Amino acid sequence: MSWFVRPIKYAVSGTRYRHIEGNYDLDLAYITNRIIAMGFPGDGIEGVYRNDGQEIARFLKEKHNGHYMIWNLSEKPYGHEKFDNQVRTSVLFIFNITGTRVWVPRSS
Repeated sequence: MSWFVRPIKYAVSGTRYRHIEGNYDLDLAYITNRIIAMGFPGDGIEGVYRNDGQEIARFLKEKHNGHYMIWNLSEKPYGHEKFDNQVRTSVLFIFNITGTRVWVPRSS
C-alpha cells in the first residue's frame, strides 16, 4: 500500500479491525474461519478509500482458492469476473406488516 493511500484507508476504517497479514492490509474481519465480513470492494478511485477489488481478489485466491463465495448484500453491482464468478447478489427485504420478517433472495 502506498504511503499516501494508507492514511486515507485508516481514516475510513476508523476504529474497526483491519486484517494485516503479509502484504495485505485489508478492512475485513474473519467472523469464523469460514466467514469473512468486509465492505463493498472498490475499483478506481473507490479503491483508494475502500478495499481495492483487485487486492481482495488476490487475497481470496491466495488464501481460499476455489473455496469461497461472495454474497453481495448491497444493491450496488460489481464485476464478478475478477472473483471467478463466485459472487451472488441478495437483497434483504424486511416486512413488518403482520409482524413477520421475510427474506427474499435475488440471484445474479
